[in-house]
Amino acid sequence: MKTIHEVRNNCGHHSRLFNRNLAAPTAIKRILQPQAAPLVKTKPSPDKNEVDQVNRLYTAAAALQQLLIGLGYDEKMGPVISALFDKYPIALRFKPSMGFPENWREEPLFFS
Repeated sequence: MKTIHEVRNNCGHHSRLFNRNLAAPTAIKRILQPQAAPLVKTKPSPDKNEVDQVNRLYTAAAALQQLLIGLGYDEKMGPVISALFDKYPIALRFKPSMGFPENWREEPLFFS
């Protein structure tokens, strides 16, 4: 809920959202399919391995979609997001900073 609240406030106050560091939704990686896991990686320190960065818009959208499913809404956000990328192709340049993996359209959470 904290992540969704943060996204709402950024949208409501016309703040930049595409590459913002958001609160990472807990346990979201258990919901997402491994082939469509968050794209953005970060190295916390030179001696540690890369870790998934789940504090981006993609995982916030996944958390919101999961919440909608839990509330009984059957409509998927994937086609709407996909249509926005088609309508505004400049946004494709920023997909990595939003956390969208290349194969995000294969994610059943958004499209099945």
